[in-house]
This record gives sequence, structure tokens and C-alpha cells, in this order.
Amino acid sequence: MRSLMMVVVVAMLTGCTVGTGSVVRDTLRFWPSTKAQGWKKIVTPEFELLTDLDTPEAQRAASLIAQSLAGLNAMFARAPVAGPVKVTVIAMRDGMDFERRFSGRVGGFAVSTDSSVTLVLYGTPDKWFVRQEATFDATESVVNHELAHAVLRRYFTEQNKWFAEGMAEYLETFRWLDAETVQLGDPNLSAYRAYRAIRSLSVKEVLAWDSYTDKRDLELAGYYGLAWAFVHYLRNKEPQALGKYMADLARSGPRIADQLLVNHREDEFDKAIFAYMKAGSYQQFTLKVPLPPQAETSVEAMSSSEREAVEATLQSYENSFRRK
Repeated sequence: MRSLMMVVVVAMLTGCTVGTGSVVRDTLRFWPSTKAQGWKKIVTPEFELLTDLDTPEAQRAASLIAQSLAGLNAMFARAPVAGPVKVTVIAMRDGMDFERRFSGRVGGFAVSTDSSVTLVLYGTPDKWFVRQEATFDATESVVNHELAHAVLRRYFTEQNKWFAEGMAEYLETFRWLDAETVQLGDPNLSAYRAYRAIRSLSVKEVLAWDSYTDKRDLELAGYYGLAWAFVHYLRNKEPQALGKYMADLARSGPRIADQLLVNHREDEFDKAIFAYMKAGSYQQFTLKVPLPPQAETSVEAMSSSEREAVEATLQSYENSFRRK
């Protein structure tokens, strides 16, 4: 297990710096569907999409989700899978309804159980990808970030928050250069700014991070920023250490994995990450992802009981948000 996980990390870091680009992979074939108004569903071998988007936007959303999953899965393709994870995406058309339920501070979120991950997003698919600066090609993506949590859960049944969020922040900026090539490693500008804004945080503190609810928004952003900076540093400067950490995490759990990784190096890591971020010599790497045969699916109207189940799920999440 350890050697395979280390091979995967090295493979992710083997490549060359390349230019920019954008592409849409057409991996879903939609058959004629039941005329669907209101809430509808699209079921594929890898995920289920439940949405009240119009049919063309629902199809586009499903295609982009499939594309994101293909890239994320490819990054861990040779790693041993801990167990299957059912992925459900609930995409709400009405952004105001989403904000009323869950606040305007989040663009989406994921809820995990032992064997499933449910993502809740809103708006048309184009809103799931944000370019922070016109002069910088890197794109931040709520769908990539939340799907990264689902993919990571396939390989690591237990994760500390610093690794789960740092890796999701790292992976969310990946992009397609052509139909069979992804680039990863673009800086996450929001995470970078949060890291620079909250410089009082230390590696020791982020390793002990165990709650989202006991911190103010700015402080919480700092934890995300340092977690991202830590992962980005390890991937570029200590890939063997990161590979070993991931193998230890899969085999022994987060407590032992963290101990073996840090090994009383907290202060050393603080200084190394700061120097790495200050230098700004971040590397982007490429990975090949062959096109698979098209998967056949359709857009189907949801039954009244299925719609009620979605509403019950959203209501339970809303209640959880209000308790925070």
C-alpha cells in the first residue's frame, strides 16, 4: 500500500510546465428523456445529479461533474481504494434560496457519511468555476473542491481537516489542457491570500484543527490557507514525505500519520512554507487522462416521493447550518 501511494504522488508530480487552455470532454451520451419539468435526475455509473435546472443546463452540469471526477480520479488511479463512495450532487437553480437556507458565505458544501458524499451547489454550471484575476489563468472551482472530498474519501476513510481541506484546495484549481491532459498545481489565489492575511497561525495549530464552528470567518480562512500552503509545499518540495504520509494515513489513520510526518519539525515546516510561498516558484504538472467510452444516461422527471426526499435532505442540512 505504501509503495503504491508513493508512486501515485510521484506520478502526479512528474511532467512539465505548460501553457493555458480549456476544453470540454464529451463523455456522457444523453438519450431521449421523459419530459422533465421542475426537479429531475441524471444517473451515471459514478454519480447521481438531482436538480431543478432546465434540461440543457442539467445536461451540461452532469457533463462537467463527470469531467471533474475523471480528472480527480486519474490523480489517484493507482492507489488502493479503501471502499466505494456513492456521490450525489444536489444542484439548486435558485441562488437566493440557497443563501436563505445556508448563508451567502459558501458557494457549496459536501456532507459525508461512511459510504456516501452529498454535494449541494447552486446556480448554472458556469458559476461553479471562478477566475479570480483576468491576468491569471488559474480557476477556483467549488465543484472541483467538493468532488475532491468525495474522491479523497475513496482512499482515506479517516482524514484530519488540514489534509482534507488542504488537498481539496490544492486539487480544485486543476484544469484541462486538452481532452486527455490535465494540469495541476496552479496557485489557489483565495487560499494564498488567506495564508498571507493570517500569519499568526502555525503548522502546529493547523495540525490540531478539528472544528469549523469555533472560529471566526477570517480565522477559519487562515486555516484553509495554511492547509493549502502546507500541501502545496509538500507536493513540490517533499513529495516522498507526502507519499509516505498518504500511505501511513490509509494504513494507520491520521494521528499516527501526522506524528510520522511532522516528527518534531513544526517550526522547521513553518519557516520552509513561508520561504516557499514568498519565493513564488510554484510548479504546475501535467497528467494524461485517456477518454473513456461514452456512458449512456438520460434526464428523467423525479417522482413526488423523490422530490420530497430531496427537500427533506435540504431541510436537514439547513437545520444543521442554523445550529452552527
